[in-house]
Amino acid sequence: MLLIIANSLLEFIKAEGILRITSAKNFSYFSLDDQISLFFKSIYERMKNNIKLLRGKHNLTQDQLAEMLEVSRQTIISLEKEKYNPSITLAFKLAGVFKCGIEDIYIYEGGNS
Repeated sequence: MLLIIANSLLEFIKAEGILRITSAKNFSYFSLDDQISLFFKSIYERMKNNIKLLRGKHNLTQDQLAEMLEVSRQTIISLEKEKYNPSITLAFKLAGVFKCGIEDIYIYEGGNS
């Protein structure tokens, strides 16, 4: 199963143009780890979120939200300023607190990096 997921991720990386030639001479490719890092970097650069807006709608302070999620207030600040993207576990916890889907919290902007 893990191999299927890895292959799917690699195909997506190739389709998004993230797999790049590092040298015109030898046509070598980035390692798989580098490809995956580039992939996630390209997505993170295009992710926006509605955390501050949703927190306000639920009348929660940063401290209260942090306590509910079992994270620091600094984590909430970083999330709201879009300087940090959460783990999938934290994203699901956020969706649970706000009673919405992850896609209602995070907005993928699309486009090429």
